[in-house]
Amino acid sequence: MKYTHVLLSSAILLSSLSMLSVPQQSVSKTAVKSSAENKVVDSSIYPSANQFNKKVSANKIVWTGMNVILEADVVNKPDQASFEQNVIESITVAVGEQAYTINTGRFDDQLLDIISMDVSWSKTWIAIHAERSAGKTLILVNVETGKFMVLNDRLQDERNHTIETIASYHWSPKRDEIAISFGDTAKSSLAIYDPSKDSFHYLPRTTNYISTNLVLWQKNGNILDYISEYPSDRLILFRYNTKTNQVKPVQKINKQEWPQWFEIIH
Repeated sequence: MKYTHVLLSSAILLSSLSMLSVPQQSVSKTAVKSSAENKVVDSSIYPSANQFNKKVSANKIVWTGMNVILEADVVNKPDQASFEQNVIESITVAVGEQAYTINTGRFDDQLLDIISMDVSWSKTWIAIHAERSAGKTLILVNVETGKFMVLNDRLQDERNHTIETIASYHWSPKRDEIAISFGDTAKSSLAIYDPSKDSFHYLPRTTNYISTNLVLWQKNGNILDYISEYPSDRLILFRYNTKTNQVKPVQKINKQEWPQWFEIIH
C-alpha cells in the first residue's frame, strides 16, 4: 500500500487546522530510582491533553472534539472470525464545514476500532489511532492538502521490514512532530516523525525494550518521556533530550502507578 493517498471526498480545504547510531548500554541499577522515592506523578510538566469524546453504536464509531468530528462506518462480515466480523469500512473526518473520507475497506489489514485521535500543534494534522486484529495502525491526515498516510506503511518502506504495530504516540506541544513507539511483541523502538519533511529521527536505545505503551512530550518540547517494559513485566520511565540526543533511565514504575501516567494524555 502506498503511504500517501488522496482523500476520496474533499471541498475547499481548511487553512491551518531528525538515523543516529549510538552503542547500546545496559540499564544501570544505580541510575534508576525506585518508585517508592517518587510516588507522585508530576503531571504539571506535561501539556494538558486535548479533550475528545467517543460514542459507539452498532454501525458507527464517533469521536468529537477540537472542532473535529470523526465518524467511522462499521460493517458486519459474518464470513470472518467472530472477533473480526465488525470492521471499519470508511473514516470521515469533518473539520468545520469541510469533510474528507478515507476508504479503509481497501486496507491490507482491516481496522476494528478507533482507539484515539489527536490534532497537531498547528492543527494541520490529525492522528487517528486504530486497532487491528494484531497490532495498531496510526493514520495521519493533512487537512491542508487533502492527503493521508498510514504511518506503519511509511515506516515499513523506511526500514524495509514489517511494522506490526505503532503502540503509542504523542504530538509535540511546540512543533508539528509526532513521537511514536513501534515494533512487535518482542521489541519496541522509538522515533520522532516530521510529516511536513517526511523524515524520521530514531531515538538511541539504552537497552532492548520489550514494549513501550506510553510516550509523552514535556511542555518545553525538548524532552520526551516514555515508559518501556524491561525486563519482562518491569516498567521503567526513560527520558530523551532532543538537544543532546541522549536517553537516561529515570525511575521504576510499579503497576499501581501506571494508570496515573496513562491518564495524563487521556
